[in-house]
Amino acid sequence: MSDGHELGFDPIIFTERAAEIGATPIRVKLRGKTSRIRPGFRMLFYSDWTPVTIVNCYLHDFIRPYSGSSWVNTQKDYNSDCTQFTVFLAYRNKRWEDTDWLDVLEFSELNQNGVSARTRRQFERGTALRRVSTVIAVLKWAYEKKLIPHRVVPEGGLDEVGEEEALPRPSAKDAKVNRIPEKRFQQILAALGPSLEKARNWNPDVPSMAKRLAATTALATGMRIAETLSMTVTQLVNLEAELDDEYPDKLIELKILQTKGKPDRIVIFPSVIVKLLSHYVSYERTIVQDAAVARGKRRSELTQKIFLNSLDCNNRDVGNALTPDFLSRTFRKVVIALGFLRDVTKFKFDGSEQPYIEDGERAVYIDKVNAYSFHDLRHTFTAFMAELLSSAGKGDIWKTMQMLLGHEHSDTTRTIYGRHVKVNGSAVSDAVSAWLAAIDKTFGSEK
Repeated sequence: MSDGHELGFDPIIFTERAAEIGATPIRVKLRGKTSRIRPGFRMLFYSDWTPVTIVNCYLHDFIRPYSGSSWVNTQKDYNSDCTQFTVFLAYRNKRWEDTDWLDVLEFSELNQNGVSARTRRQFERGTALRRVSTVIAVLKWAYEKKLIPHRVVPEGGLDEVGEEEALPRPSAKDAKVNRIPEKRFQQILAALGPSLEKARNWNPDVPSMAKRLAATTALATGMRIAETLSMTVTQLVNLEAELDDEYPDKLIELKILQTKGKPDRIVIFPSVIVKLLSHYVSYERTIVQDAAVARGKRRSELTQKIFLNSLDCNNRDVGNALTPDFLSRTFRKVVIALGFLRDVTKFKFDGSEQPYIEDGERAVYIDKVNAYSFHDLRHTFTAFMAELLSSAGKGDIWKTMQMLLGHEHSDTTRTIYGRHVKVNGSAVSDAVSAWLAAIDKTFGSEK
């Protein structure tokens, strides 16, 4: 790695994605396990295209245990965190090798008090925590691997300097639980697509069911958006095998894979949701994949993910897996179109994209944004289910909700959601049935 002092420390940083290189006469073939960079891996470069070796090596080492593509989004987020710190160092005429603990503390303070030029809002405390945690992990790893000559993180760890000083944790009691009222989430679902009854015998004259069904699945199970859109046809086949016509209210367990080192978790699927997914796969999804092949895609290129872009997409995207980003944006647009808005305070920026100062203070204005996001479906599931469970007056509601949400500890569930529900007990099957009736009146006809 070259000495940064001769470059003038241009703060422009480049991120590039690795692409697979096909077989060529000069390509070196290695035996056994290799350190080949996977396609899609994001690499970080300084302005002169010198690689940010410490970051690239750390991220490459980090994703080794992951199979398939489960590492892509996590690596993208970690790369983004490291990019922020790399730019921060560049403005101080430094590179990662020159970092000291004071840099880390100042970076933390900047993220706590800084304003995003994109959203024009102050950074969330959770964002500061994630970014600084990533930087500390990279620096500790780099010292252990002898990629930096000195210890940056104090030898005694964060306890030596006070964890709060470097990692200001957001208070769990202040975690946002944005519950969507019943009438409103019904309106949102209706705006996302046609009635769920259309899933059976769907035809191209009917708008796509994918977005509404994905949102309904998330609302009925409490799954996150990435978990919902990662579901595969194979998983659905396993769910279908557990259906029982004699028990139409049967709840079926599905194990889903977690990322970031967390253990796999179980999601509870109502039978009616499994049947709706089966109808979608048998009709709309099959028609969409046939159309994708007719437009030039090979069968071998078709995804195993359940939810797909439908026929109204261009030839490139039709039949591809529905992405969290696209579904989130669509959900947000629907919420805004329905007039479900809230006021937020934003900061004014000047022509150089710096916060505008008036009377010694950062100038602000009030803007209206969407009142709900896709993730609020999970909050809504939790709040409604907890209240329905409490009415039964049996068992430990928080242990039940911990299982349904996939939290590692029931204390997490209780702390975040405890102020939003009346607590008593647990009768999952009855609660799920009541919850499904609240989501969509047609569910009763599926029995």
